[in-house]
Amino acid sequence: MSGRALFGGTNNYNILAEYPWISGNHVSLGFFGAHIERTDEVRGFNETSDEVLPWIGTYFAGDRGRLKAGPSYFRMQSDVDGVTLSDDNDDHLYRLGLAVGWDTRDSWTVPHHGWLNELQVFRTGGFLGGEGDFWTVDVDARRFQPIGKKRTLVLASLLTVQSGEAFVDVPSYMRYFLGGANTIRGYSVEDSKTLSGKRWATSAAPGTRETSSP
Repeated sequence: MSGRALFGGTNNYNILAEYPWISGNHVSLGFFGAHIERTDEVRGFNETSDEVLPWIGTYFAGDRGRLKAGPSYFRMQSDVDGVTLSDDNDDHLYRLGLAVGWDTRDSWTVPHHGWLNELQVFRTGGFLGGEGDFWTVDVDARRFQPIGKKRTLVLASLLTVQSGEAFVDVPSYMRYFLGGANTIRGYSVEDSKTLSGKRWATSAAPGTRETSSP
């Protein structure tokens, strides 16, 4: 179990609890909770959000396969109109998620070869109630390719696809932007207001790194 509190431009409080092996083939339980207060310069509002995410997981196909599922609750409050889907500037998003992973790395800490892949599918709203009505699919693929005995080439890609109509089914704060913090350098906050969408794809080859032999 761990927790943290960050203060400054963003006030972020969260807690993480994990029980990685209760019984069987690594049957696990987990819980994540967060409260965030920050100024969203890209969308132009002050955010107050809360998230609760419990899950249950297990291994399959020996120690290669991973399976995880669980519900989640996300609340977004805004101080201005037009950000949330609800008229009272207070959205409640209820979600169900399923994640399937495949891990063939030779080492969890210093991998030299193998794959680390994950497919996540989330259902938001609809029969679950609350605001929003869309599906989200995340595909995360990473390849660790040996180059010689001590060098590893790391290739990574991420694709996110969301269904529904933006601002009607998908809230504005669930859209993706090219500019701003934690995105693509070289794009300003002002530029990012027009460079946005509900889908996201990226790939990278960060280069090689030197590792000790497995």
